[in-house]
Amino acid sequence: MMSVVDLLNVSRFIQGYVAAAAQKGIMLSLGGDFHEYVSITRATPTKGPTYPNFRPDRSPIGPSEGFWMVGVDRNNEVAVLQAVRLYDLSRSNFAEHLNP
Repeated sequence: MMSVVDLLNVSRFIQGYVAAAAQKGIMLSLGGDFHEYVSITRATPTKGPTYPNFRPDRSPIGPSEGFWMVGVDRNNEVAVLQAVRLYDLSRSNFAEHLNP
């Protein structure tokens, strides 16, 4: 588990990217509701179909298991959209996870 110091460093690191994006007119936001993520991907013409591991109807994602980021431009159009998922492999490995 991360310590408070690690989380503060991560926060500072992310803030640097938020500031750099803002200078270019992109407002970044983080989210954890993957139903909302799927809604955004469906409404974004340049984004392909959402993989099942990011669809809560196919693969439930708990609050500590993933997040997504969206960046919108001055016209409120999606400029960047990305999701991250964390798998607990502490009692396994990636190969075992993929081949149950």
